[in-house]
Amino acid sequence: MNYKFDASRVFFTSDTHFNHTNIIDYCHRPFRNIYDMNETIIANWNNLEQCCRAG
Repeated sequence: MNYKFDASRVFFTSDTHFNHTNIIDYCHRPFRNIYDMNETIIANWNNLEQCCRAG
């Protein structure tokens, strides 16, 4: 296998707070509920992944 390490494609993540209802108020996140927040986090993650694959 001929694999070359590309550090520009390495991402780190920490606690995303999926299903954490109180984080919306505590951190002033712009969501009505955890379902909207979860869907937005997932959509943003998927968009980032597609962006990096295309590069």
